[in-house]
Amino acid sequence: MIRNRKHLHSDKTFKVSPTNPAPTQVEMINQFTRRKFTAEEIYIGQLRLAHNAIDRDEERFSEEVLERFKETIVRRTMLFDHAKYDSKTNAIGKFFDVEYETMPIEQAREILGEDIQLPKGVAEVKILAPWFYIPVEGIDKQLLVKIDAGIYEYASIGFRAESRVPVTDKNGNILYHEYRGTGKNTEALEGSLVYLGAQPGMGVKSNSSQINFTSLNDDINLLVPGDDRKFSSRASDNEDDLLIPG
Repeated sequence: MIRNRKHLHSDKTFKVSPTNPAPTQVEMINQFTRRKFTAEEIYIGQLRLAHNAIDRDEERFSEEVLERFKETIVRRTMLFDHAKYDSKTNAIGKFFDVEYETMPIEQAREILGEDIQLPKGVAEVKILAPWFYIPVEGIDKQLLVKIDAGIYEYASIGFRAESRVPVTDKNGNILYHEYRGTGKNTEALEGSLVYLGAQPGMGVKSNSSQINFTSLNDDINLLVPGDDRKFSSRASDNEDDLLIPG
């Protein structure tokens, strides 16, 4: 089993404005609160959090893993930074709804401002795009201002997956590693605002790229607490496990 936190980022600065949720969104948000909140008390937005393209770590999420993330991201916590899981200092919001964007690679490159690369035989970019809410009272106003100003732009997903397998060419050369899994051991754990990350184009969505609500560089770091990564190979399925210290 793999338990991991992967930085995601976009080189294009997205700016968002404080928006009050629609009545339907307020109703969805209040499913998770201990009292009823009004639209004026809530700051909302949307992240592009993960996709199926090959990232800067030469890894990718399989489509089945993204589906599991879609099934599990709602009700998960939004963190200011996932260098450590500390609810007192890092928990700033919650995901209350999710959309799944699917688009041709040319469109994804234009929207995300990145040279997205898909594996051979994969025609469309699939993007996990959850909605988040942050209570206005009790949050540092500077944090919301910096989100609006595009300073806190990049986003990252914390997750676990059943396996990480090498994908090779006909000569046995490893092209990339792919996260796989369809069961309960594959899930989204959290989403964070980070300084930079591995997956091109992931971050806070701007108003211009916001989908209408309907239902609804090289500085890559896996941020493993403690130390470096350790791998073990299982002879039964020839898949790699990523073992996280602690």
